[in-house]
Amino acid sequence: MGLTSESLTYQWKRHTTYEVPRALGHMLALVLIGIVGIAVAIALGGNVLALVFVATALIPVPVVLRKRTKLRRAPQHLVLYRQPFYTNGWLWMTMVFAMMAVGVVGQVAVGATQAWRIALLAVPTLLGAALTAVLAYKYRGPLTLTATAVRSGSGRSVDIGTARIDFVSVEQGAPSIKLTPASGRPLVVSPVPYNVDFDSLLSTIEQLRTWNEQGRNTSPAEIEAMVSATPPDGLEVGESIALTVSVVMDHESH
Repeated sequence: MGLTSESLTYQWKRHTTYEVPRALGHMLALVLIGIVGIAVAIALGGNVLALVFVATALIPVPVVLRKRTKLRRAPQHLVLYRQPFYTNGWLWMTMVFAMMAVGVVGQVAVGATQAWRIALLAVPTLLGAALTAVLAYKYRGPLTLTATAVRSGSGRSVDIGTARIDFVSVEQGAPSIKLTPASGRPLVVSPVPYNVDFDSLLSTIEQLRTWNEQGRNTSPAEIEAMVSATPPDGLEVGESIALTVSVVMDHESH
């Protein structure tokens, strides 16, 4: 299958200066707390309880590991995949809380001293596991972009042409795109789980609406090129630029 490259120019706008924080100091502190906790628990005979601190040391994993960006074209749409388990914050924290709960319950089961006090620790860990599991389910699945709509992993679809486009700060503290349809609940999309640039994604959606109004059809290859665009330097918040990107076309894209 032959590949060709074409140029595409669209309006790219700087909406925010947000950058994903690394917080390496806090992550290192959690690892140290976990290591010390493991040593203390084992020294006091709480070998099973040490799982709580193993889990604590594992909390930073999704933060420090390199994020994946996985996009796939289909004939009529572009699919943006969420992070795998080990870099998906909600899924990872569900596992962490579940491991903590196992450590607490297991220590009680093997006959710990003052077991009732240790058992109290199971309540927050189980609640944490339940809450993060609910959030992992709520923010599940890939994001699908077509020339005319945005569809979430839960199956909700919003028409770009009629929705009000805003942005807010929600999931993981990052700015998120808020698409409010003419009727029904808003669809909130955070770019963080897909590891794409916020401004590039929002600029793509805004450009798609403009082209829809002009009657221009946009291919999945063109959508991919816009979403994947490297943010240009030197723009202040609120400023925009006509950005030219390279569109790699294959046989199915024509």
